Amino acid sequence: MAQIVYDGPDGVERLQDLPEESLWFDADTGYWVVRFDEDEEGMNLLRRIRDTRVYYVEQRRSDEELEGTWAPEFE
Repeated sequence: MAQIVYDGPDGVERLQDLPEESLWFDADTGYWVVRFDEDEEGMNLLRRIRDTRVYYVEQRRSDEELEGTWAPEFE
């Protein structure tokens, strides 16, 4: 499970217990994207959160998933 903590319109907001595949970062736009649900037509309902508003994100990753994600100076 994943979680994201960020500045929302009413202060600090925390989205917890998100499925791992429902939270990702779009490097092209600079937004974290959270998939909440599907509407009655099967379309995904998303929330986009600007990276500058995010305090932290917690996600679980295996060693294999982490390979190649670190800068060489940290290896």
